[in-house]
Amino acid sequence: MTSSCKQCGTPSGEGAVVCVHCGQSADQPSLADLASLPSEPPPTSPEPNPDAAAPLFSAAADSADRALTGISGWLILVGLSLVVTPLRLAFALATVYPPYLFGTKHQDYLSRHPGSAALIAFEIVTHVVFVITLLALDYLFFKKKRGFPTFMILYLVSNFLTSALDHFAVRYLHPNLNHLKGDMTLLGTFLSLCIWIPYFLVSRRVKLTFVN
Repeated sequence: MTSSCKQCGTPSGEGAVVCVHCGQSADQPSLADLASLPSEPPPTSPEPNPDAAAPLFSAAADSADRALTGISGWLILVGLSLVVTPLRLAFALATVYPPYLFGTKHQDYLSRHPGSAALIAFEIVTHVVFVITLLALDYLFFKKKRGFPTFMILYLVSNFLTSALDHFAVRYLHPNLNHLKGDMTLLGTFLSLCIWIPYFLVSRRVKLTFVN
C-alpha cells in the first residue's frame, strides 16, 4: 500500500520513512498541517481580585475602632467632672445654705425680701436635683451605657437654663451688686454647652464606647 508525502505529494512505498523527492520525514507534520493548527492565546496575567485587600483593610479598621473604645481622651475630663461636680454641690448644700436657712443673722433680711428667700430655696432644690442627676450619670458613664450621651446632653442644657435663670434673678433682685463674676460663670457654662454637646453628638469614641 502506498501513501503520499504530506509535503510535496509524491507517492511513496509502504513503510517509507522519508520522501524520495523532498526528503520530508513521514512522521513529521507538513507546513500545511502546522498552519492549520489552532493558535494558542498569549499567556495573560491573573486579574486582580478586588476583595484581596479587603481583609487587610477590615483588620486595620477593626484595630482603629478598638483603639477608640474605652474611657480615654476627652472622656477622661468628662469623668473627672462627673465625679467632682456632685461633691462640690453637696459641699455647698452642707456649708453655704444652712446659715441662710437656720442662722439668725439672715432671718430678718430674708423676711423683708421674700424674693431672695425664694431664690435660695430655688438654688437648694436645683442643687439637690443635680446631685441626684449626676450620680445617675456617673452610673451610666462608668457602665458605658448607650443612653449616657443623650442624658448628658439633657443635663448640660438643663444646667445652663437653671444657671441663666438664677443669674438673671440675682441681677433683678440685687441690681446694685457687682455681677461680673456671675456673668463670667454663666458665659463659661454656655461655652461648655457649645463644646460638649457637639462632642457627644459626633465623637466616634463616644459612639464606640457607650454601647451597653
